[in-house]
Amino acid sequence: MKFKRAFVIVLGNAVELLKAAQSYLPFNERYAEAKQSDVFVCFTSSPKRTADPKNKFTKLNGNCLHKFGAPTFEDKLLIFAHADQDKVDVYGPKELADALHGWGLKTIGLITFKACNVGSGNFLDDFKTAYSSTEIQAAWLKGYRGYSSTVMALGASGTTKMTENVRGTDDKSAELLLGDNRYKVVQGNFIKVVEGAKRYGWTPPKA
Repeated sequence: MKFKRAFVIVLGNAVELLKAAQSYLPFNERYAEAKQSDVFVCFTSSPKRTADPKNKFTKLNGNCLHKFGAPTFEDKLLIFAHADQDKVDVYGPKELADALHGWGLKTIGLITFKACNVGSGNFLDDFKTAYSSTEIQAAWLKGYRGYSSTVMALGASGTTKMTENVRGTDDKSAELLLGDNRYKVVQGNFIKVVEGAKRYGWTPPKA
């Protein structure tokens, strides 16, 4: 794993979002038992979902990200939501930056959006500008360039893992996007090189 902990936020009431987020938990827990290092801390904006005792989710509210130990640059934040090029759930770039700041986010190594089309336009760039005007420092941002769906896949080691199929349209028979065409990565407002991950290697600013 490239990050020590994963903080998970589910925005919205859609049951498929919660299921997508929950699908990561068994694999992460298996890893945590072996390595004793990776922990998922989960939050949702849905009161209905947090009321269900079977769910491992805490209600999003003021400073909630600090309840289980504040995120650091060694951690990542996964945001599950329905989205387009302009909004993630009901949040534009500034609204999301303000919301995350209100929920207690100060530092994070990576914010990755498990949402459709966040990387298709300028949302990630505008979001970086917006959170840079708050106290938030985030080293990397990542978003899919098309329509994504969470699926189970076979990893290189022969074990199963959760991943996302990404297509240029919402037609599930459309060709999958691969490599750099699949996602967009934006270097944030803090320098952090992630060992073993070429996509998160620092690029010096142009002279």
